[in-house]
Amino acid sequence: MDEYARAELIAVVRQVRRRWRTKLAIRGAAGFLLAGVLAMVAIATGLDYFRFSPSAILLARVVTALLLVAGAVWFFVRPLLRKASDEQVAMYLEEHEPSLESTMLTAMAAPGDRAASPQLTERMIASAVERLRLVEDGARIEREPLRKFSLTVGAVSVAAILAFTIGPAILRQAVSALFAISRSLEAAAPIASRSRLVTPRCRKAPTRRSPPPSRASTRRKPPSCTAAAPRRRSSGCPC
Repeated sequence: MDEYARAELIAVVRQVRRRWRTKLAIRGAAGFLLAGVLAMVAIATGLDYFRFSPSAILLARVVTALLLVAGAVWFFVRPLLRKASDEQVAMYLEEHEPSLESTMLTAMAAPGDRAASPQLTERMIASAVERLRLVEDGARIEREPLRKFSLTVGAVSVAAILAFTIGPAILRQAVSALFAISRSLEAAAPIASRSRLVTPRCRKAPTRRSPPPSRASTRRKPPSCTAAAPRRRSSGCPC
């Protein structure tokens, strides 16, 4: 049996497995970014509804941490923990490259088949390697998915950067309140929200003092002749 052809076959299988795992990682990154942006918009809306109160900021920080951990497990850890044996990778190749016509599985199982002669085993492995070269060693299987998921990651990243830089101010305020852990909860709230949270004190309205009486009003008017002066029988009237 040609050991070089056997090593080349195993190398191709490992390359296919590596590209497959890379596709899973990029797809997970696209899903993680998209879910993260939607979650941030929802959290920012909730913080604005509760006027960035300290209790709302604390709850939002806890929810954000839980969502980050859950998203990392769901989009990265769970897919990348899947293991694929050499036989499963060979079956994956044959499913996506019909031109291989089950030569991969036959070549992978040939070394363990004691009934097969060494010459037959060598021919099957050589045939599998030759057909793999015709399909670019299986590289074109993941080419289109990798391109699609990479474009998705780039588009979501650009949209997120634009939304959090030139978008509504509430998004930037929410990011600052969530990730500025060094500051206190009261200091993490925006200034406008802090002013809304302060209860205005009731101030006593100043009493209006009546203006001092003018000199003209303090002068006593001379009594009229008819009201104050007594009637006199004399004909001479002082008025």
